[in-house]
Amino acid sequence: MWRCLRGWVAIAGILLGSTPAWAQYTGQEQALGFFFGPSLYDVGGTFDDFNRTHNVNFDRPPEATFGMTFEYTITKWIGLEFFGSVSFGDIDTPVIIGYDFDHWNFTGNVVVHLMPDHRVVPYVTLGAGAAILVPGTGRSVTTSVLNVGAGVETFLGTPHWVFRAEVRAFNFRFDVSKFAGVTQQDLGLGPTFNERQTNVLVNLGVRYKFGGS
Repeated sequence: MWRCLRGWVAIAGILLGSTPAWAQYTGQEQALGFFFGPSLYDVGGTFDDFNRTHNVNFDRPPEATFGMTFEYTITKWIGLEFFGSVSFGDIDTPVIIGYDFDHWNFTGNVVVHLMPDHRVVPYVTLGAGAAILVPGTGRSVTTSVLNVGAGVETFLGTPHWVFRAEVRAFNFRFDVSKFAGVTQQDLGLGPTFNERQTNVLVNLGVRYKFGGS
């Protein structure tokens, strides 16, 4: 038991102790990243509430999500980040099974590096932007979106490559009245459905960091 405990202490010392100068943030860097993970839709259950009230089945299952980020670090503590993601998925509506419905997010974020001087860097992020909802019929709808997230980055043995794991939540308004008439019919939610929803994205990715002071 004590041998195992000493092992974990040693690992923590390696991760959080002395760190090579290149394995940390210094400010005035750029980082280009790509990520992949599942999006969990409507974690607040507004669709479930509608289903129970109207005795129908509207189901939006988790969807594979792809995206990219680009961050510029103002200082080693603070970065400005562009975030973009897309989910290509199908939903089951009361009218159509497997209805095509894609979801794009584009946001600007502030990123706070909580331990920028270490090889392992936890961080939090907060921002806002636009969500674009693209149904299989009718026109797309653009709405504002807020997002907040937290994650951890670790340098992969070089000053450039960084592994990133993150959880990020998006909050936006799903207003059926904004869609075309044909889309309203295919969604089967009725034209008065207008709820704020929260989606959660769990993702893993890699980033390439360059520049720096």
